[in-house]
This record gives sequence, structure tokens and C-alpha cells, in this order.
Amino acid sequence: MRIKFYPFIIILLFVSTAQLESQTLRTPPTPTGDRAWSNWWYDNSVEDVEIEFNAARRNEESQRNLATGTLGNLNLPADFLSRDFKEQALILINLERQARHNVSYPGLFVATGLELEGVEYTLSGVAQGHADDMQLNDFFSHTSSNGQSAGSRITSAFPGCYQTWSENISWNSISSPSGFILTIPLAVYSFMYDDGACCGWGHRNLCLKQTNGNNDYGDPNKLGIVGFGRAPGTNGDYFVMDYLDPKGSCNYNLIDFGGTCPDYLTLDGSIYSGTYQAVVSLESTGTIMQGEDVTYNAGNEIVLNSNFELMAGSTLDISIDNCTSSIIGITAYPEKKKEIPIITFVTKHGMPVSKIMSTENEK
Repeated sequence: MRIKFYPFIIILLFVSTAQLESQTLRTPPTPTGDRAWSNWWYDNSVEDVEIEFNAARRNEESQRNLATGTLGNLNLPADFLSRDFKEQALILINLERQARHNVSYPGLFVATGLELEGVEYTLSGVAQGHADDMQLNDFFSHTSSNGQSAGSRITSAFPGCYQTWSENISWNSISSPSGFILTIPLAVYSFMYDDGACCGWGHRNLCLKQTNGNNDYGDPNKLGIVGFGRAPGTNGDYFVMDYLDPKGSCNYNLIDFGGTCPDYLTLDGSIYSGTYQAVVSLESTGTIMQGEDVTYNAGNEIVLNSNFELMAGSTLDISIDNCTSSIIGITAYPEKKKEIPIITFVTKHGMPVSKIMSTENEK
């Protein structure tokens, strides 16, 4: 059941593990009050996003006695709203983390703002599954329709390969197949700047989270991996952010948004020497011709169908790894990416509901 407060909906389910922060990693402090994004349902441009985030930064500076401009200005790529929603979320959250790195908050401490390592495929699959579940079954909770908890969903996907986990969920009332063009900026803004009264800043703290000295994976100047899921539709627009503090001894598949490899690759027909790569999965029904030297590389899965052939004198090298270079060969057919049209949706009966948000951390 949804609890509705016109015109806003906010629900909090927040469980936190007491955790000592190290002396060198300090999560930035919270503002002293909320700042709502007014008339968000009319906004539809990159400039609108920058204006609201920058006004919120100036507000935080005033509340925390920081000099005006200390947190800088949000500057987004011109094509920001046409990018994959996962990349949008990563860009916004990392820019908010960067803005507070090494900022000295009067009377408190010098904050840490290490960026997130990136968006991870399996974790995004977990997040997307929960977003789809909430959309399909018209509910809003960290508990799945089958009774599975957020912690169970996340940790079961990474057995022995996590240190802490957390989850943020958000919902807005715009109902359409494509959702609302500013769903991701609105969700991240609400997590960051309009979270105190409803949610005790739990969403913000997850977005800016700096762990207690167990930064043992990947780039030492980055910290933590995330997964994002989004499910727009007839029941509104759901967004899920799952966080994992990874272990240095484990392997993870991070999305390379700037790379040239497709997410999914299908190979058919005659295949000649070259390296064929996909970020997620590669499937082949083709024939590697005689004497050819071929490499298949995919982040998660490689499938050789029953009519796949490897002719005499040819070689095939298979590896499950991250996409690192361009695809070679004209027999590669990447799946077309879906693009969200730039459309502003406004409800006909009164103002649309702003958001429902909830956060959950490791118990």
C-alpha cells in the first residue's frame, strides 16, 4: 500500500549498520535542511538539471558555512539526457562526490569524496530485476514480491565477494513506456538534497559513502561499485541503486560506457581472423573458416550454438573478460540500443507526485 501526501510521496525503509569510519575516509556531512526541486515536472533540459543542482550546492554552502562556490558548479555533457540511464546516474553521483573531496567543513572535518569505481553488470542485473518486479506487481519496498530482502538479492549474486551492501529505491508518478526524461537527475537530486525530513539523509549518505579503510579493490583513488535499474511503465517510474563494497580478491565486470564494444554480439555466417568482443554476452552460430585465428571475448557469457563450426586448421580463443578494444570483422552485429525520447510528461489531473524513496543498508 502506498502512503500518499499530495503532491509528494515519500516512504522510508532505512536500516543501517553501525560502522566506524577511518581517520582518512570521511563521508561528507549532510545539509541542515532540505531544498525541494520545484516544478520538476516542467523541466526537460540539461540546463534545468544544472540550475537545480547548482542552486542546491549554494544552499548547502550557506547552511554549512562554506564560502560561496566551494562546492563548484555542476557541468554536464550536452548529450547527457540521451545517454544510458546507468551512465547518467554514475556521472551525477561521481560529480557530487568529487565536489566534496578534501572540502573542510567548519567545525567538523575534511571530507573524502572518492569516486565510485563504476557500474557493475551483475549488480545492475540485480537492481534491474527489483525495479521490474516493483513495476510489474505495483508495489514499493526493499522486499521483493517473493519475500526476498535487498541484502539477500545483492549478496547471493556475489557469494564471498562483498564487504558491505546498501540499496536506494525511488519512484515518481509519471506513467508512460519511456518514463520521465529527468527521472535519474530527479532521483539523485532527491537523494542528495531533499532527503532529511523524509529519510534522515540515508539516501545521501549512500550516494557519498566512504568506507572504513577497506578500500582494497581496483583504483586506490576510487571506492565501491554500483548497479542501477530502472523500470518506467503504467505504474510510474521506478529506479533502484544497489551498492557493493567489493573485495580485492574477487573479479567484477564494470561497464565501459566510453568503449566501442556492443553490449550483445551475434556472429553468423563465415568468420575470419580477428577479435570479436562484447561487453555482456557473445553468441555464435557461424563457421570459423579454415586457417583462421579467431578470439571471442565477452564480459559475462559466450554461447556456441549447435550449428557452430570450427573448420580444420583454424583456432578459437575464448575468454570471459572486460571489453578492451574495438571489434574486428564485418560479421559482428551489435544489438541496437534503445533511446529514451526527450518528452515531458505531465499528469492531467493536478500536479504529478514527486517521488517515493527508500534506502536500506546491511543489517
